[in-house]
Amino acid sequence: MKDGQRPFAFAGLWDRWTDKETGEIIDSFAIITTTPNSLLQKIGHHRSPVILEQSEERLWLDEGIPLNDVTALLNPLPGEYMNAYPISTDIKNPRVHGLELLQPTGERVEKEYDYELYSEIQLEGMGAAPARKRKNDE
Repeated sequence: MKDGQRPFAFAGLWDRWTDKETGEIIDSFAIITTTPNSLLQKIGHHRSPVILEQSEERLWLDEGIPLNDVTALLNPLPGEYMNAYPISTDIKNPRVHGLELLQPTGERVEKEYDYELYSEIQLEGMGAAPARKRKNDE
């Protein structure tokens, strides 16, 4: 997510219904998908979950929102807000569990940069300090 924002929200739907044959109450849900953004296209995905911007989350949860406003939210998150890296193919096996499945197994799709901040050191000679210059300018 942009600027490393976490957590983020997916657009989804849920429903509680009763199975007419068994009487069992079932909670069900779905994450809504849309077309892939530029990053997901690079790794061959044909769809993307709808990831809501923080400013859109309350709007998504508003039960009175007009349908046109709902559909306007169903766009892919811009690719520059995300990055991706390969993980173990074991993630596809429903019998395999563990956080180690999410560890990178290769390089990120988009290069990420480490930034170093530098502050400029200004050397001043005798009598040329900024405070003295301000005093003389007054």
